[in-house]
Amino acid sequence: MAAEKLAKATRTDTAATAVNPDNVDLVAPPDAHDGDAAAHGAHRKLYRARWGMLAILFILNVGCAAIGPFYFSSVSTLMTAYYDVDSFQINVFGLISTIVGIPATVAAMMVQERRGVRLSCFIAAGLTTIGTLLVFLGNFAGSRSTSYILAVTGQVFTCFSQPFTLNASTKLAAEWFGERERATANTLAQLGNPIGLAIIYLVAPVIVGDSHDGVSTLNMVVFIVCACCSALSLLMRDKPPTPPSLSSAKPKENFLEGVKDCARNPQFGVLLFSFSLIVACFTALQTYLADLLVPYGFDEGESGTVGAIFIGCGIVAAIVNGVIMDRTQKHKTSLKILSFIGLAGVVIFTIGVPMGSRELAYTGAAVYGAGGFPCMPLMMELGAECTFPVGEATSTNVLQIGPVLVGIVLILAISALRKPDQTLRNGMILFISFQALAHVLTWLYTAESRRIVLDEKEVESERKLTRNETEYTLTHEEA
Repeated sequence: MAAEKLAKATRTDTAATAVNPDNVDLVAPPDAHDGDAAAHGAHRKLYRARWGMLAILFILNVGCAAIGPFYFSSVSTLMTAYYDVDSFQINVFGLISTIVGIPATVAAMMVQERRGVRLSCFIAAGLTTIGTLLVFLGNFAGSRSTSYILAVTGQVFTCFSQPFTLNASTKLAAEWFGERERATANTLAQLGNPIGLAIIYLVAPVIVGDSHDGVSTLNMVVFIVCACCSALSLLMRDKPPTPPSLSSAKPKENFLEGVKDCARNPQFGVLLFSFSLIVACFTALQTYLADLLVPYGFDEGESGTVGAIFIGCGIVAAIVNGVIMDRTQKHKTSLKILSFIGLAGVVIFTIGVPMGSRELAYTGAAVYGAGGFPCMPLMMELGAECTFPVGEATSTNVLQIGPVLVGIVLILAISALRKPDQTLRNGMILFISFQALAHVLTWLYTAESRRIVLDEKEVESERKLTRNETEYTLTHEEA
């Protein structure tokens, strides 16, 4: 259905060009409505405020999508002593993210599509502030069990907030940025999540120290940082006065029709399955990072270093890939290469950790980060491309439902495969299998990038108009 609507819109534009071959109405007046802009290929204005909106979403992803939900990852063994619970009860913190992920993602999709990015950011900010406050108040509870209950309750709030900002990047990029900026903007917004994770991976072990009593200090710091990040949501705006590209000006399908079109699109299904496997592996690594390393002689600080290397290399690779994608538009080729690099990194990491080799562990983390991180914003862009004119918020959030289901399976499976000596080598082999299947699926994705095709037609029309105007001017000058 989406393809038929897009084809109809394209035929309408083509017919208009046939009637008016010189495209004299290509540039509409500045006060033209969005519908007129779409019909006539109005002049596109990019507002400097777009970078401010991007910066706000980036910072919200640092606090609401990273530090709030995953502050525990690199100090999980010390948290077991602080709350006087076993390792599985701390791993529940990561499991909560996957359990609440589906209802949270559906709610975020409805809010973003119907009410826009601004309200979505408000909701995320409120939930994160409440969640981290509950964790902090647990410091003053009368017993460890009460503190643990408050921490788990707070984790539900913070995890529920995550998709309200993390899944808004594709829509914000489409509403504020031009066709040659979307991949970079989406990537930069998404990078708030890994940068936040890198910060908390490195800082949490330093704050906690060698004693589990430092967890109370960590809880306080997390609350203050997340509350400050959340305050910026007050400055967010939904969209600029005029659309930045033809595809952004085109009317999108309503929420329910968009979901149905995603479900009927087989290429989107391939992308969804591959994306689910890649993100589920990433979630499992966040949850079990310390558990993977400590039994083999690594300490808590080194687990934080491994996480930081993994994320740091991913950040650099994602930025570079985003810029390259905006220049070349070779999204599908990039996806195949990056997913293979991620698979190679997981293999190196799995070989190195049981050997106690810091060099191989760090190298594997670096390679996995460089291949894995860029895949996520890239696949969100591809999801919007292959389903257009489905709204970007709908395609992105539908993509995010899959990793929740696969993540639950992977996290529980890795826990079940834990050996009596607490090592997780069998779980890592399963991790490799998931990553390998994800890479195979990327070769089956062959969909056309619909937004790119539409926007390139407008660019070509504008070039034709410029040539016609130049020829007309030269002809009159010669006369």
